[in-house]
Amino acid sequence: MPRAMFALIVVPLCASLVYGQWFPLVMVLLVFPVLCAIPLFLLFAKRGWLRCWQVTAAGLAIGVAFAVLMISDGLYARISGPSRLAEFAALGGAIAWAFWWVGLYRNPRFAGATGGAVRRPLAISILPVLLWGMSRLYEPSLSPATVREASPAQVPNRLVQVQLPQGEVVGAELVGSRTPSAGTSVLVESRRQLWPSGRRYWLIH
Repeated sequence: MPRAMFALIVVPLCASLVYGQWFPLVMVLLVFPVLCAIPLFLLFAKRGWLRCWQVTAAGLAIGVAFAVLMISDGLYARISGPSRLAEFAALGGAIAWAFWWVGLYRNPRFAGATGGAVRRPLAISILPVLLWGMSRLYEPSLSPATVREASPAQVPNRLVQVQLPQGEVVGAELVGSRTPSAGTSVLVESRRQLWPSGRRYWLIH
């Protein structure tokens, strides 16, 4: 048990190195396991749910729950929601996967519940990696643009036609009630979307 509890603290602490923002992230990554991961681990240990895939799935779920609480609602959720959701799911899954190796693998205290094969736990690592790749794929980006057309007829649809630096003209969703005039230089934020395929644009300033 001491080895598992040690891993519950050390692994999230090491994960904070990925971001390099020590104070806020360390506080979150240490408090959150105490409030959520430790009781969950005790429950899983009692029921014998300590195989690598079970622990990793719990980490993914904790990451998703944390992302939902952090993202909340509004413009940030619409623009950055998919990326942050995948990012924190990947982070939660990676922490749980690493915790299994550090705290549970070949731990005699939990030998009957963790399973013996090594290949499956190694294969499970692909899930956090794929989710992390998705978070980068859907990461929003900022770009300067020029308003091409902003007629009153477009205001109900909240769309403004803007021209991007490469010459492409796209429809950007208007943020706020003020409609910019044609020729105005603005900032547009965009991200990929799953369906329909392509990018979605928001006129920020």
